[in-house]
Amino acid sequence: MSEEREHTLWVVESNGAPRSGKGTITTALTNSFPGAAQDETGADYRAVTFGLLNQGILEPDMDKKAVRKALKRLKQGDIASYAAQRYEIVAEHTESALYSEDVRGVVQHVSPLDIVRGAVKEGFTRRVERQVDNPDTQFLFVDGRNLTPVIKKVAGAEILLRLFVDCQPFAAAAREAAREGIDLKDPQNENWYRKAVNDISERQKADESRPVDAVKAEESSINYWFNTSIHHETAERLAKELRVPFTEAAAMLVGGEGRYRKGGRWGAGAKAAAEDRQVYFDTTEIGKEAMIAHARRMVEEALAYNSGLYVPVSKQLLEIAA
Repeated sequence: MSEEREHTLWVVESNGAPRSGKGTITTALTNSFPGAAQDETGADYRAVTFGLLNQGILEPDMDKKAVRKALKRLKQGDIASYAAQRYEIVAEHTESALYSEDVRGVVQHVSPLDIVRGAVKEGFTRRVERQVDNPDTQFLFVDGRNLTPVIKKVAGAEILLRLFVDCQPFAAAAREAAREGIDLKDPQNENWYRKAVNDISERQKADESRPVDAVKAEESSINYWFNTSIHHETAERLAKELRVPFTEAAAMLVGGEGRYRKGGRWGAGAKAAAEDRQVYFDTTEIGKEAMIAHARRMVEEALAYNSGLYVPVSKQLLEIAA
């Protein structure tokens, strides 16, 4: 049982905009830490829809009214079972089953329903509980939207770090082009690019304005690139690394020729852990390897803080001076 677990299950949640890199970060972090598992809720609504179709509860040609009527006869826990078993469904029927024409035609009527949204969160909760009960799992990296309140209710699971990963629509469109093999240097693809930017921009606006589970950073989030205390911490570390005379003014000027953005920031993960705050992480101007490296640093800092091992450079320098 969860209460018998000897070690905490540390959970890192990556929320964020489409094509911002949150999925890439989640997968890379899972592969970087021993005893790590990965989860995401993006396909849970499709798994629920597939399960209901497979059981004959729904029919492929049902409209919104018929779907609502059919689901009124079910309990949330029954629906949650499909979400909880999503990975088993995929293992048995393959991922493509969740993207069939039948599922595509009905999922749009299924996903907005309150009972389904509650069921997906309940199903996700069950999956987290299974990870808590697995002695081999020390970390859970989650690609999801506003799942922190759910995770905090699971005994034995603790939020280690919360990220909101973001990027501008033009960068997201360029990443989409790379994924689809579209050459943006070719003038013939200019219309594709403009449409992609517009579509992504509209999707981001729609996600941000949702009445439930809006996709936007928390008001108290720490800006990874522009938080003052993190900026100072980074400057101090870089000044120490380059062995320049340490004064606050000198430290803040170090790395002015682009090195700041390339090397990332120091202290964001520790600050987020200390203050129980989300980190707003804009990946617009950095590549895949950089975003992964910076995210890993934040996780390591949060771990070090929780272990009492993270010491800000300013304190280290004071101890050296003494």
